[in-house]
Amino acid sequence: METISPECLKDGPGDHVEEELDSENYELAIAKAKTLLEMNPKDVDASILGGRAARRLGKFEEAYEMLKFGLEAEPKNKRIADEFRQLQKAIMDKCDTEIDDEKSYNALSMCSQDIYPGDDQLFLYEREILKVKYDVENKQIQMLPVSGQRAKDAAREALVAHGCIASDLNDALRHCSCAIDIDGNNPGIRQLRADIYYQRGEFIEALKDLYTIQKSKRSPSSWKIGGIILKDLDLPVTAEFWFRKATEMTSGKDEEAATLFQSVRVKRLYDPLTVHFPVSVHFAEYGRALIAKENLKPGDIAFEDTPIMHAQLLENRDVSVCDHCGHSLMRPRDYFGDAIDGFDNNLKELVKQHWPTPLPIVCDSCNMQKYCSDECKEQAWNQYHQVVCPTENPAAMKITICVKMQDTGMTVMESGLNYGMDISVP
Repeated sequence: METISPECLKDGPGDHVEEELDSENYELAIAKAKTLLEMNPKDVDASILGGRAARRLGKFEEAYEMLKFGLEAEPKNKRIADEFRQLQKAIMDKCDTEIDDEKSYNALSMCSQDIYPGDDQLFLYEREILKVKYDVENKQIQMLPVSGQRAKDAAREALVAHGCIASDLNDALRHCSCAIDIDGNNPGIRQLRADIYYQRGEFIEALKDLYTIQKSKRSPSSWKIGGIILKDLDLPVTAEFWFRKATEMTSGKDEEAATLFQSVRVKRLYDPLTVHFPVSVHFAEYGRALIAKENLKPGDIAFEDTPIMHAQLLENRDVSVCDHCGHSLMRPRDYFGDAIDGFDNNLKELVKQHWPTPLPIVCDSCNMQKYCSDECKEQAWNQYHQVVCPTENPAAMKITICVKMQDTGMTVMESGLNYGMDISVP
């Protein structure tokens, strides 16, 4: 690789690297960036530009090493973080071309768009925010017919507006607004003006136009753009609603809308959990991804989480344990079986002296869940068991009957159990 004399870079050092990037002379850009970093390892601009040049040449390790200089100098620099994301994407894209073109799985197919409990109340709360803070209301215009000539005039103005989008958004907006003045009931024209507002960066105005369109008349594009705006306004439940509609209207074929939905969901679920950790969780091509917000050293704690609910695996339910903490509740006969009867007296005495003698404590309501202590029973009840206890929640009985069938080797098909039927377990 070509070496660069430091004297050549004294005046406007970052400009020298950027010039080579602009002219696509990436090798020279890397050489100049390296020289600048040797002169000043905390030169963030040189780190970014050099890393970018190396990335474009496919020299990913070299790009990583150069970006590390900037990360160590300014761990929370957003430009550095963005360059690392670009590097990660370039690496993943390269991997995709090197392995089989067809993915072994589709992350979106494993994600639901179910409505969460409580979302109905949050939806109303966000609607109030839209109304009070942004003056956006769900006032859908009734689609009334206009006269033939007026409809033609409106269509002509809309066509002119569409033709102006690429060259002059101001003219496009003027002609489109004129079309709406003539025929304000046309959903296609409303959609067009929303698109123009969106491209102009006037997102609230775009949202107002989208809200005036009747739900049955909104296109998948309308739902998706509305969702993007609502996401940026930090109204996640409403954004999910719009992305869900866009996905449903295309029968799941609009992967962008489905991905945006999961991005919103992951953000609202994981942002509160990672606020005190040096990582964030994003939805990427291969599912949820843990992204470092700063440089992490070996041994650093990236993320800690506590499970909401504890449950024993079906395949080892024959092992008696506390249903909350997993502490063993096995007695000697549970472990040794009938072989204990053949033990000599000394061995039996040894087992008696040293084997723990737990006294299982069962749930006061269902008498099915067992615990090693009153503390575990109370913690389990307060955290989750009151929701899944069959006595408190009859719907949870379906879980119980499935577990019992698993224990006896019976399948749902053999039992004749149908979803929704009333069942009782003795």
